[in-house]
Amino acid sequence: MITSKRDLKKHIDRIEDEVVQVVVPAAVYAGLLTEEKATELLSKLAGLTQQAKERLSINFDKSPDAFDSHQAFKLARTQYFKAAYNKALSEYEAEVQKLIDPINEAAKANK
Repeated sequence: MITSKRDLKKHIDRIEDEVVQVVVPAAVYAGLLTEEKATELLSKLAGLTQQAKERLSINFDKSPDAFDSHQAFKLARTQYFKAAYNKALSEYEAEVQKLIDPINEAAKANK
């Protein structure tokens, strides 16, 4: 579970690195992608990653006064951010999966 914006950004970067350094070169080497398609995919991935990071400006919409104690406020805020960060990560992962699905389909077709 992602608990901070910093961890989420690092995780997004790791996913992007995996696609850039492993998935795309392997697909090009195996003949599943042309170099033009690989360049297009990498460009889309870079844009997607940038958008995902820009959408991480998330604010907790309640003040401490709305809670019985400071501890209740901290707990609610922590749960809110965990849910928001995990939602953002799952959305990013789904978009990346859409980008690499054609590679997976081409690999299945070549078997």
